[in-house]
Amino acid sequence: MALLRAHHMDRFHKMKEEERRDKPDRKAEIAERRQEKSTFELPLSFQPKLQSKKDQSDKTPQEAGSKSAANSLTPGELLYQTLTPTTIHCRKKGCFTEKFLITNQKLLMLTNLPVHYDGYYTEEDLAGMLQRFGFQHDEETLYIVPQNRLAFAMMPSTDKVQKMLAACRRTPLWLKGCQLRLHVVASGISMALFPFYKSLMKAVQYNVTDQGVKTVYVKNISQSETWRLRAAAAKIGPLQNFLPLLDRVYIEFKDARDADQLGVWYSRLDPAPRYQITRMKMPDNGLALQKRSPEPGLPLDSETGATTSCVVPRGSLSPLWITLKTSPFVFPTICPWFNHPEYLTITGQDDIARACLLDPTCPSVIMMTGLPDRNYNQVDVATLVWPYITQQNMYGMYYHVIVLKLQRRAFVYFSEWDKCREFVSAYLANPPYMQGSRPTLHFLLCHTHPQYSEDLLYTTLMEWSDTPVVQPERLELRLLIAEIFSCTVDVVKQVLEVVTSIAPISSFVPLANRICIEMAESRGVAQVLEQYKNYTPTDIKQCFDWYVYL
Repeated sequence: MALLRAHHMDRFHKMKEEERRDKPDRKAEIAERRQEKSTFELPLSFQPKLQSKKDQSDKTPQEAGSKSAANSLTPGELLYQTLTPTTIHCRKKGCFTEKFLITNQKLLMLTNLPVHYDGYYTEEDLAGMLQRFGFQHDEETLYIVPQNRLAFAMMPSTDKVQKMLAACRRTPLWLKGCQLRLHVVASGISMALFPFYKSLMKAVQYNVTDQGVKTVYVKNISQSETWRLRAAAAKIGPLQNFLPLLDRVYIEFKDARDADQLGVWYSRLDPAPRYQITRMKMPDNGLALQKRSPEPGLPLDSETGATTSCVVPRGSLSPLWITLKTSPFVFPTICPWFNHPEYLTITGQDDIARACLLDPTCPSVIMMTGLPDRNYNQVDVATLVWPYITQQNMYGMYYHVIVLKLQRRAFVYFSEWDKCREFVSAYLANPPYMQGSRPTLHFLLCHTHPQYSEDLLYTTLMEWSDTPVVQPERLELRLLIAEIFSCTVDVVKQVLEVVTSIAPISSFVPLANRICIEMAESRGVAQVLEQYKNYTPTDIKQCFDWYVYL
């Protein structure tokens, strides 16, 4: 019996010893979890350069207050302190069961990424490691939060998630000497561009109330450019939030008009930056707002591009659009950021006599504001005035009726005052509607005449768009005209994507029936015309919507 008891005791000790060897070190596991729960040290390249107290002491109280507001960190910049892996709701177990396959939980959180410094690793580096497990990389499937050393990756299916987890158990993933840890996100994180921003901030108990109009998304931006952009944005207006990610930034303003001004500032940069900006939501269709007057401490107009008058002509509607030199080529605004020639709004028959008193030469140019934002073309506008246009031919259609569709306004040149007066009287007696919108008429009080060459017309339109031609010399050699049958935001983007893929541009102005594009160099025109011969559209609509000619 004693020998049997000794045998069982030896067997019991051996089993305990094997169990102890197989069981992970509890102390090491606890230490590892504490390390994950602890906040990560923010790399120097992610630390905003705040002004010292000594520097602020040299400022006036008003300037110091403005600087203090600009330099205070937003919740997004404090993410390195508030976001930890434990704040994200992840699955604890059950990832290898059959039930998991029907959960649709395809989002992975990768932690323990290397400490990031500018250019140390890229989004493509991480995406390349995941692609062998079936990962498909695009803008909405991978986000990296380098200050927290974590990333979110959306896999195509739960089946691929299981296979990846099993493979990484056998052979862990390593990036720059760091072993990555994988967690399956159970809920709480959305991967579409704006929902991701909202859900990530919600994870740290910050509620984003903006629906996207006040928020600008920036991509393909380096860390050094990120902080220069942050400084510029803080000068434009008070920041509600500023969230830097790897190669991306979310900038939320307190006032939607400041988001406008960031787009205007960006459009004036020369050369155009490498990064791209997008407003997260187009402003709602409604009355255009008056631009906010600059507050003390904000940059001068020359720094922000805010050179236009703050007065908004009656009947102006938003959204409006300004043009950009690089993709996405247009930026929606809630305020009109272009020049308005001196005008008199027409509200009744008395304004006809008033216009003659203000301008003894009798104005014969009408500005229309409040045009619809879609579903009309050049012919629809021309039809309103065609009985009163003397030159009822292609010259009349192209140079007497000028429709700036993305600015939602038009200019109509009448050959004589009597025709202009007849049109206004008929309009007041029976105001027409276009797609539910009733345009408002204004007499132009400045002396302007129709331009019968594309380069002179382009020069005039660029001045009215508050983006004067920088090099007017030999402009006709650099000007490219793209004839279009319908001017929509998508068509404008398609045309500019094709043109800029061949040669760089300086600027452009979209009309209802054509896009006038100023190439950076005259040889760019020849390059576009030559390569356009062999252009194969990816969409059948591109083939019929436009063609290029000189």
